[in-house]
Amino acid sequence: MIKADAKILIIRLSALGDCIHTLPLLNSIKTLYPNCFCGWICEEGIAPVLENHPLIDKLYIFPKKEFKAKKFIDKIKFLLEFSKELKKENYDIVIDSQELFKSAILSYLSGGKLRLAHKNSREFADWFATKRIPARKLFATGRHVVERNMDFLKFLGHREYDISFPLKPIDNNSIEKINAIFTNLDRDKKTVVISPATTWSTKHWEIDNWKNFVPMLTKFNLIFTGTANDKEYISEILKDINLPNIVNLAGETSLDELRAVFQKANYMISLDSGSTHLAAANPNLKIMALFGATSEIRNGAYGIRNVNLRKDLCPPCYKKFCKKYNSQFCKCLSSITPDELFYIVKTEFK
Repeated sequence: MIKADAKILIIRLSALGDCIHTLPLLNSIKTLYPNCFCGWICEEGIAPVLENHPLIDKLYIFPKKEFKAKKFIDKIKFLLEFSKELKKENYDIVIDSQELFKSAILSYLSGGKLRLAHKNSREFADWFATKRIPARKLFATGRHVVERNMDFLKFLGHREYDISFPLKPIDNNSIEKINAIFTNLDRDKKTVVISPATTWSTKHWEIDNWKNFVPMLTKFNLIFTGTANDKEYISEILKDINLPNIVNLAGETSLDELRAVFQKANYMISLDSGSTHLAAANPNLKIMALFGATSEIRNGAYGIRNVNLRKDLCPPCYKKFCKKYNSQFCKCLSSITPDELFYIVKTEFK
């Protein structure tokens, strides 16, 4: 059991989706122990999601890019200074949710009395823990990764909990910007957000599928989202499509503005990506997510309202190249046809 005023440090450095999947753990800890002190270490990429979060008492931002650019001796000096800052809080419990060598080092350097990680973590991360939590393999597909994160709470004596994804309030400027965009859409149509890009090619639905599928969505307003790196890809999808009420916001939104889009929209069609999991934190948005190399059970858009699709041609491989079919794309995903997806859309998006 945790003492009421315990000091607890969560380490989840990246990425966006993994950060979202760790929020239920934070929420449960703060619900069960409202007087506890919670710190969190993250890298700069996901800091905007966590900065000024009402449940986080102290946020430590580890500057990944700056750190990588340092010489070896300067890296050691930096880590020692970072360790001093962590040790100031005298943490009782440190939870390494990242479970990589880099997060394990930070866990060790925190000086935490009880340091937790799952057994057989990647890169020997559990060797730096004082207690190793029994676990199946990291990419075992029988349950969602959110449930895996809640193992830490179970280990601390709590087997009953609610899953929710508390995010900080969206700033007013972001809401106003997105509201202005929505006023120009057809008010008689519902709005679908389409997020067709992610980092791994084996998580991508091939571009010709999107080109054939999007013109079928005549009854909806369509808003495309993505990063600045996705802008050219999404422009290529839309090049020969002449539907009214299409907005391409790729590279045009902050994370708060993206959340405001999800808050206003009715539906989303996406892949296994950070934006999908950010959207899943909004309980009023219904998501249809397509899966290939990763498991729709372990990594799906969380919540019974959502639909996670994958053709079971082979087990999820979690690889960035499909060796079975010698392709950068995953057959389990690319074999979902535009007609099949549209049929499911008609069934689910009413």
